Amino acid sequence: MGMGSVRASKTLALPILAMLLTPLTTGCLITDPIDIPEDVNYPPSIVSDTAAPEPRYPIEEIVTLDRDVDESLTFAVIVRDPNFDDDLDYEVYLNFDPDAPLTLVDFGKVEVTESLERPLAFTVNNLALFPRGQCHKLELRVSEDFEGGGTPTVPGDIDIAVWWINSLSEDGTPTDLATCPD
Repeated sequence: MGMGSVRASKTLALPILAMLLTPLTTGCLITDPIDIPEDVNYPPSIVSDTAAPEPRYPIEEIVTLDRDVDESLTFAVIVRDPNFDDDLDYEVYLNFDPDAPLTLVDFGKVEVTESLERPLAFTVNNLALFPRGQCHKLELRVSEDFEGGGTPTVPGDIDIAVWWINSLSEDGTPTDLATCPD
């Protein structure tokens, strides 16, 4: 065998050797477990709906109720939830106190809109709930689920909005706001 055939054998041997060893060196070894983050469940938040029609009652406002004139009270808010697909419930209480019998005024579902903001409006038609000459606290609670009594199933998964209802006396005298419940 001549010198040329030895060179040809060496020239062919290197690419063949590289092809045979390539599958052994291209693998990826992972020795640590991978932590895949779980979806975070953010609590909802409630903000005033500044685009709602008049009369508009911003959150934390004192609402004057004249039962001789007013037939109902409608409250409009925006519920924000970054978990777009969450089904949210709402409950509305009068003078909420977890240590006393509760007066549930309204409840229902917050419509899923596939966006951060979800409009919610509720109407209180039974104005007899607000005796004349007294101040009352109206409380909206929003959560993914309630276990009863306004308590969310998942602790912390709640937001609360409050309005103060100043129910005028029969002669139209405003209530002393110092008598409003905490």
